Amino acid sequence: MSTRARTTSTRRPMRRFHAEDLLDRAPDAVIVSDADGLIVFANGQAQVLFGYAQAELLHMPVEMLMPESFREQHQQHRTQYASSPHTRPMGIGMSLLGRRGDGAEFPVEVSLSSMRSDAGLLVISFIRDVSDRRRIERALRESEELSQSVLDSLDSCIVVLDAAGAVIAANDTWKRLAAENAGEDLAQGRVGGSRFEGCGWFSRASPDMALHAHRGIASVLDGSQPRFTLEYACGSPSEDRWGLLKVTPLSGERRGAVVYHADISQRKRVETELQAAAEQARLAHADAVMMLAASAEAHDHSTGLHLRNVQALTEALARELGHSEESAGEIGLAAILHDIGKIRVPKAILLSPDQLSPTEWAVVKQHTIWGAEFLSGRPAFELAATVARHHHERWDGEGYPEALTGDDIPEEATIVAVADAFDAMTHDRPYRPALAVEEAISRIVAGSGKQFSPKVVSALQRMHHQGHVDRRRGEDHDEAA
Repeated sequence: MSTRARTTSTRRPMRRFHAEDLLDRAPDAVIVSDADGLIVFANGQAQVLFGYAQAELLHMPVEMLMPESFREQHQQHRTQYASSPHTRPMGIGMSLLGRRGDGAEFPVEVSLSSMRSDAGLLVISFIRDVSDRRRIERALRESEELSQSVLDSLDSCIVVLDAAGAVIAANDTWKRLAAENAGEDLAQGRVGGSRFEGCGWFSRASPDMALHAHRGIASVLDGSQPRFTLEYACGSPSEDRWGLLKVTPLSGERRGAVVYHADISQRKRVETELQAAAEQARLAHADAVMMLAASAEAHDHSTGLHLRNVQALTEALARELGHSEESAGEIGLAAILHDIGKIRVPKAILLSPDQLSPTEWAVVKQHTIWGAEFLSGRPAFELAATVARHHHERWDGEGYPEALTGDDIPEEATIVAVADAFDAMTHDRPYRPALAVEEAISRIVAGSGKQFSPKVVSALQRMHHQGHVDRRRGEDHDEAA
């Protein structure tokens, strides 16, 4: 058998479909009309979509499938189309409405094609009901409009950038400010572009600050940073102003960023005023402390310089132990009042050159309780009350008034205890002459882990090795002040 014969014998016979059969299986409604606009064919989907039986649709003017207000205009368009027929894809052209047999109207999209037959021009219309899509589009549009309204109601500037840095949305505040400062269409701006850099808050800032801001925005866009925040000064000829820039990535799969800019000048002014008020309060507190210390000096003339010495050494030890300048200053002020309770100790006992009797010594030891009671209940003096109460506790638990041990003793009190002991040893007292600095250091080191905190003693040794400890520290402190 020849190859041609073998091929012919194995080929399956093809079923011949009429055009009507193919169109009837289309997923969209199909209407075929003649040159006069009369329907000559309607598939099953067209019957379902428009609510007519096939017999009703045949020979019906195609304009009957649209609202009355569209019919005259459609006749004109049909005449124009017949003079120059062409294919028009779905979704191209004007928005149309269909009309069902019960009078209900609904949005449609129509694609057109034509063919010539023995009967003349035939126009084939594929018609799709887009009611669901239009509802979704309307809901999205309303959501976008609501979001834009919310953005436009904000006094702060907000702009949305795509992954390339192009502006894709901005609120009215940003647009207005951009127009006032750059005089250009913000919608054309790009990160690093002249229009974006022209915004007033960057042009008033330094070039380095503007470059830093743009690099920060770019870092969020390329994903190298999760967010970027910048506070910067942008002074005008008449006043100092501050801006806040925040950049966060868009959520979801879409790449881009939201840029938020706000004028925080008022907040900065309030912060400055609060800082000034806090400084005034600190100074007032320091004045109150010094007045209380003056009372102690009036009661015991030998303690005046001692208090300032203890304050200065306490602050130095606190800094050596890692406290901030502010914290060290607070502990130093508290140190000034560590012996405030001695106001209640009779002068005869305080100034006695003789060894105190057990009864007299018991009275002296009460100064820690009296000092804490005097200072407690006043928020600004809470730390001072703690130091006054516990600066005579011992690391081994043999101190007073509560016989605390080790880390149970507040650290501030352990610092003051070392500073107090060092200054007392290196200055004349009613009952003994001053010791040399090296001898005082040696005695304090010998008391490490017994009377004094090992950590504080080590700090004192480090300071001594660095040449930062001497008996005149309080006098130097006064001169520095």
